[in-house]
Amino acid sequence: MRSKKYNTIASSCLILFLVCWILLFTYGKYNYTVGDFTPAEVRLTVGLDILQMTLLFMSLVFGLIAYALQEEGGYAGINIIMSLFLFVLTGMSDVLTIYILVTEPVHLQMLFK
Repeated sequence: MRSKKYNTIASSCLILFLVCWILLFTYGKYNYTVGDFTPAEVRLTVGLDILQMTLLFMSLVFGLIAYALQEEGGYAGINIIMSLFLFVLTGMSDVLTIYILVTEPVHLQMLFK
């Protein structure tokens, strides 16, 4: 019975991740070379990005807990596989974004104005 609770939490985190992903692609500004964005938009983009990765990590952890506690067949494995797949998919774009932010100091100045 406890594994069902952790499965529900993991699934809820995945749903919230998808909501964050939609918000990020709607309001996020990733084209840092254009220059027609404000520092607040960059902060919003970075904040949503950190929130979505945190939700993915929580989904993975609760999925692993549910998988360890389950006695009969459940969908904890699906939560784990989806979390890992989305973690790799979004992690590649995060690495690129962090690389751009760190290697070009102009962007760091815009973030902390």
